[in-house]
Amino acid sequence: MIVTANGQTLCNSDILFENNNHEEADTLIIHHAVLVKERNAIDAKLMVFSPDTDVLVLLIGNYSLLPCNTSISMVSGIIDISDIWAQLGERKANALPALHAFSGADTTGRFSRVGKVKWFKLYLCLEDNVVDALQTLLDSDAIADQSMDRLAEFVCRAYAPKGINITCIPELRWYLFCKTMAESEKLPSNISVHSDNMLAGFTCNPEYGVKQLLQSMCTPIQIGHGYYQDNDGNIHPHTSDVAPAPTAVVEMVRCQCKTNCATQRCSCKRNYLSCTDLCQCSTDCENDEDTHLENSLQSDMDSDSDE
Repeated sequence: MIVTANGQTLCNSDILFENNNHEEADTLIIHHAVLVKERNAIDAKLMVFSPDTDVLVLLIGNYSLLPCNTSISMVSGIIDISDIWAQLGERKANALPALHAFSGADTTGRFSRVGKVKWFKLYLCLEDNVVDALQTLLDSDAIADQSMDRLAEFVCRAYAPKGINITCIPELRWYLFCKTMAESEKLPSNISVHSDNMLAGFTCNPEYGVKQLLQSMCTPIQIGHGYYQDNDGNIHPHTSDVAPAPTAVVEMVRCQCKTNCATQRCSCKRNYLSCTDLCQCSTDCENDEDTHLENSLQSDMDSDSDE
C-alpha cells in the first residue's frame, strides 16, 4: 500500500520514494501507478482506491504506461481499466483526458450549458482527425490552425440544433444570440481563448499529459496565456475576445410572437419593421423580408393580369 501526503510518500514495503511538491493527489496517483509497472512483474495487479472521476479518466488515458491488470475501486464498484480502454480504442482512450479538460475540469474553463454526458456521447462518434486535434492539447505547447478548426466543429456539434449545419464559433455565437438573446457569458467561447485557458491549465497543473505526469514540479499560471490579472491581483480567464453581435444589435428590441406576426400584436409590425433573425417568432412569420418580397411580387403579377 502506498500513501502520500504533504510531499512525502510512504509504503508498507521496502520501497523508497523521492519527496515531491505536487499539490494534486490525482497527479501523484498516476505518477506512482506508472512506477508500479517499472518496479514489478508484467502481470502485477494494481488497484487504485479513489471516488474521483478525474482519476478514472487519467487511468484510462495513461493505461499504456500502467500494469495490464489495473482497476479502480469507486463508490459504484470496481472498474477494470482494460475493459474501458478496449471499448474506446487506443486513439480515443489516450485522448480522453483532453476531452475531460476540454469539456471542463478543475483547472480549465468549461462551455456554458453543455454537460459531460453530451460531450462524451459526441466523443464516441468523433472522426479520427478531431480526436487527434484533442490529443494535441496534451502533446503540444501550441495548437495549429487546422486543429483549431476541428475543435471548433466539435463545439458547434454540441450546441447547434439538429438540422443546423454550423462549423465556426462566431457563426454559432450569432445563431444562438439570435435565437435566445443569451448574454455573451452564456455563449460558447472562442476556441482560441478556450484552448489558451486549457494550455495554461496544463502548464499550471501536471494532471493531464503523460509528459507532465512524470514531472515533479508545478509552475504558476502564466498571465497572457488565456488569463489576465485585475487591479486587485486576482487572476481570471478570458471568456471571449469577440462579442456575439454589434452593440447596437445587442441592445435591439425583438418580437417574441407565438403566432405568424400578422396582427398589430407583433411589436415589429406595430412599429412598421420587418421581423429579423433576432426575433423569436415561428417559421410561419408573415412579417419578414422574404414574405414582404413575395407579397410584392404577387401584387405586381396580379396588376399585370388585370391590365
